[in-house]
Amino acid sequence: MNNIAVKIISVILEYGMLFWFLFFVARLAKVFRDDIKAKRRELFAHALPHEAVLTCIEGDAAFLGRRFAFSDKISIGRSDDNDIIVPETFVSHNHAVIRAKNNLYVIEDLNSANHTYLNNRELKGKAYIKDGDFIRVGSLVFQFGR
Repeated sequence: MNNIAVKIISVILEYGMLFWFLFFVARLAKVFRDDIKAKRRELFAHALPHEAVLTCIEGDAAFLGRRFAFSDKISIGRSDDNDIIVPETFVSHNHAVIRAKNNLYVIEDLNSANHTYLNNRELKGKAYIKDGDFIRVGSLVFQFGR
């Protein structure tokens, strides 16, 4: 009888230790998984700032100093369907657009009659823009910031 009791206790201890080992491994895996998820969220939160800003630094007094914040896209032109409406005859109805693309921002001239200028150079088609770049549309000059 004593021998049977020792075997039962031995089996319980063996399986108990196995259970606690598996429980420890599972908890450790959960801690690692949660840590990896938190790091990914942190990395993706900084991958693309939530907004960029166009600040008018030159031109019409009504625009001077105004800041236009955006995250994915902002359009500039004379028509009412643009985000920044510039009531000048030198500005096309749909003049230019800035879009977020792969953690960067791209400006595109929309075949405007009087062109869009990026850092005092005529923009032909699309170009990547960076913090501090200057964009001229009509008589207005905007500084891009992130």
